[in-house]
Amino acid sequence: MALSRRLRVLAYHGIEDPASFAAHLDLLVADWHPVSATEVVADFAGEVALPPNAVWITFDDGHRSVVETALPLLSTRDLPATMFVCPALVEQRLPFWWDVVEAASEQPLRTFKAMADADRRTRVAGLWEHLDRPTRTELSGRVATEAELQRWQDAGLSLGNHTLDHPMLDRCDAAEQERQIVEADAWLDAFVGDDRLRLFAYPNGHATPAANELLGTLGYSLAALFDHRANRRPVERVASLQRPPIISRLRMSDTAAPSYLRSVLHGWRPWLSRASEARHRTVRRLVGAR
Repeated sequence: MALSRRLRVLAYHGIEDPASFAAHLDLLVADWHPVSATEVVADFAGEVALPPNAVWITFDDGHRSVVETALPLLSTRDLPATMFVCPALVEQRLPFWWDVVEAASEQPLRTFKAMADADRRTRVAGLWEHLDRPTRTELSGRVATEAELQRWQDAGLSLGNHTLDHPMLDRCDAAEQERQIVEADAWLDAFVGDDRLRLFAYPNGHATPAANELLGTLGYSLAALFDHRANRRPVERVASLQRPPIISRLRMSDTAAPSYLRSVLHGWRPWLSRASEARHRTVRRLVGAR
């Protein structure tokens, strides 16, 4: 299948370098076809066909920098985008838990990601208690406020569900998975309106069968991963997919060179990344077998 028919979904987080991110957007405007969440959902529903070289821009977590920095750059180019948010962090002015780990622990982040959800929460809460007030204020200030999310909405850009407070869903029991999705869904209904597009992004891309079944029950149109792949077209494939369809996304940092973004969009970097991961898995398996 021609590469031009594959939907690319870029997954950013915060924006650290406005000039670099602006260069990314200029590359997309010049050589690609940025599309909105509405167009992506309609394509998967079989109602329209996306144009060749379609790219959907997404942001995970709800970083304040996305509103402060990315929004003006998107608006001046009239580009659509979607931000996936965690309502508990917004409402309660909580920090991103991984920022707390990086500020207060010498253990690698992957150690915390591998913990059972309750254990991780206990450990992170203990780290938070030992941080000084200026650090707490700085970390909490990285999350967008409700007023800032309203600015995003008022600009015509969409919001999606990223769970209530960004756990590792595959480390949660079934009841907690349901709470994370349902309470975030209710918050978005109240904030956006119950006629919103129901879009979901798995935290860290860790999908679970129970979560996806629940998303289908709640009427979600798409659930997004973080697996560094492009999505094959045409839409006829969707008839055989589970509901909601699980789509792939390409990991991207705003600080990456435009040449790197170009290589990802053309499929070179994702292929190399998957090949490298496969090699590492093989080495680990062989070493573990000794």
